Amino acid sequence: MSRKARFIGEFVPFAREVCGLHDVPWQVCVVQAYTESAWGYRGLASEEHNNRWGIKAGRVYSPATTSKMTTEFLKQGKVRVMADFASWPTMEEAIVGWIQFMERKRYKRPLTWNFSDDPARFITWIWGKGYATAPKYVERFVRVSRKLAEKIGDQSLQADIDPYLAQCIEQIREFPPGKRRRDCTSSLGVYGFSGECGTYKVT
Repeated sequence: MSRKARFIGEFVPFAREVCGLHDVPWQVCVVQAYTESAWGYRGLASEEHNNRWGIKAGRVYSPATTSKMTTEFLKQGKVRVMADFASWPTMEEAIVGWIQFMERKRYKRPLTWNFSDDPARFITWIWGKGYATAPKYVERFVRVSRKLAEKIGDQSLQADIDPYLAQCIEQIREFPPGKRRRDCTSSLGVYGFSGECGTYKVT
């Protein structure tokens, strides 16, 4: 069975089922896996490691770790660094680990917010809270989600950025990764993340 067939026939249904038990969009789990590991069975996503999302070691529990080179966007710009990554013995344990990663304290949202049907808002929230350092991470996610939706014939995978969220993204992007970006993201919560628009000011 090809990697694409396994991804569509095995990984996607299981991710959809498990994520449905949590307030986490299954689309994010699937699109991130596709983006990071090319149909979810290459590199760290092999059956040896099952890390389809590039989750680094120490962020959530994993019974093993492995090291590899990765790209980071730091204050000095784009750099290549060696990093340790989580490793799980099975796909099932890996998806549970991914969900636990998404439920870390840093990414916690107000209880009244449920992004389970809005992958673009979910990905913007975790990006602003420090999940990724790439400045165009949200736009890349949306672009890949549309591409993947076409490839596997499931339009529910597609994410969209509405005007309110677009303004949130631009305001978050004004700050480099770090505390000020996280604070900005939290302050914008009552605006773009709930469907209204506002302006964040730093004093």
